[in-house]
Amino acid sequence: MPKVSEKLLRWGRVIIGGPLGIVAWGISGASAVAILMWGLSTVAIPLLMLKTASWGIWGFGVFRESKLRNKDMEKSKLPHSPKDDTP
Repeated sequence: MPKVSEKLLRWGRVIIGGPLGIVAWGISGASAVAILMWGLSTVAIPLLMLKTASWGIWGFGVFRESKLRNKDMEKSKLPHSPKDDTP
C-alpha cells in the first residue's frame, strides 16, 4: 500500500504545482480577499494582472513538478546493478 500513497503524493504535488503552486494559490486567494474588501470595480485591472501572474506561476509549477516526476519514474525503472551495493 505504500506505493499507492507515494503515487498519490506525487500526483498531488503535480496538481498543486509544488512550492510554486502554493505561492500561486496564495496570490489567487489574496485577489479574492481584495475583491471582498474593495469590490470588483475597484480592483478589476490589478485583479487581471494578479490572476494572469498566478495562473502562469501555477502552470510553471505544474510543468516543473511533472518533469521531476518523470525523472523519478525513469530512475525507478533503471535496472539495479550489483556494483551499486558495494561500499
